[in-house]
Amino acid sequence: MLNTKCGDLVFESKKTGDYHEDMTGDLFKDWFEKIITKLVPNRVIVMDNAPYHSVKAEPIPNKSLRKGDIISWLQTKNINFDEGMVKIELLELVKSNRSQYEKYVIDDLA
Repeated sequence: MLNTKCGDLVFESKKTGDYHEDMTGDLFKDWFEKIITKLVPNRVIVMDNAPYHSVKAEPIPNKSLRKGDIISWLQTKNINFDEGMVKIELLELVKSNRSQYEKYVIDDLA
C-alpha cells in the first residue's frame, strides 16, 4: 500500500507509449528515490529484470579494460596481486573477489 497520489506512480513515455524505450537507470533511480520515501515500512518491492533495475553501483573490471585499469581497481580494493601477473590472471583475481563489490544502485536505496 502506497501512501501517495496515483500520479506519482506513473511514468509516461514521450515516444510511443512503451516506457521501456524512454526509461534509463538514472530516470528510474530518480523516480524510485521519490517513491521509496512514501512506502509504509516493512513492505516488499518486486521488480523484473529490466536493465534499468539492475544498474551497478560500481563497474567491475572485465576483459575489455586495459591491464592498468584492472590493476588500479585491485589497488583501490586493497586486493594483493603480483606485479608480474598477466591480464588474464588479474581478471581471475577480480572474479574471485567480485561478489563482495557487485552492488546495485536500487538495492542500496531500498
